[in-house]
Amino acid sequence: MALVEIPKKLPLLLIQNDILLPGSSMRIPIIGSMSMNMVKSRLLSRNTLANSIVGIVTVEDLKDFEKTINNSKCNIVGTAAFVLQVGYSNWTKSNLYVLTVAGICRFSLDKLVMEEPYPMGVVTQLDNIHPSKDVALTPESTKMAQEIQELAIKLLESMPSSLPDNDDFQKRIQNASYSSLQDLAMAWLNPSYEDKKEILYALDVENRLKKVLAIIRKHLKGVKIMKKNGGPKTELNVMTLPKEQKVLLVHPKVGGNSDFSD
Repeated sequence: MALVEIPKKLPLLLIQNDILLPGSSMRIPIIGSMSMNMVKSRLLSRNTLANSIVGIVTVEDLKDFEKTINNSKCNIVGTAAFVLQVGYSNWTKSNLYVLTVAGICRFSLDKLVMEEPYPMGVVTQLDNIHPSKDVALTPESTKMAQEIQELAIKLLESMPSSLPDNDDFQKRIQNASYSSLQDLAMAWLNPSYEDKKEILYALDVENRLKKVLAIIRKHLKGVKIMKKNGGPKTELNVMTLPKEQKVLLVHPKVGGNSDFSD
């Protein structure tokens, strides 16, 4: 399977209070005129969502994206994502479009080339995604990756087998390359916003391994404490994904004629 490459320019979908990591999926309510303009122009106007890629960027203020740019001095990392579905929700007083997206890889936002009617940015892909290849790691980092794999499986095995996708996720962890293992392991856990941000901005694979290993050890320690105290296993802060929000290992072919590569 070919190397997954994202376009040089991406329409940006701005979100608040959450972070999409590569390997995870998310349902995003479309709020604000800029996001709605992007959905109508780039997604609803097409006959198919095939190869539809957007850049997911977390901002402090949806109404003042420029503030985020200025404060970060354009040192912004986002997640490129396939758009899997455009839905419509009327469960609130305000009817909303809802996008289901699946994270592909990290990108750096180099500059904004358009702000109206929706933001568009020039980006640099930060993760090289190839299903059959892995990055070269030092012996110490390889050992950390192996420990993450072992602890993640051990943690999953401690959960009730009735949890959705438990067995399938164990297989994904076992078969994951070391370069994608950290993000995949984080997708099952329900880390804090700050933990997610640290992992997203940990661009060095070895640094990311250290951070994820610390988080998994913390969760496993929580399991042991609850077992010792006779508490239920399901109280661990592990995210059970609903059917419409499965964790995906995304390896589709991204064509060179993507509508977003202009």
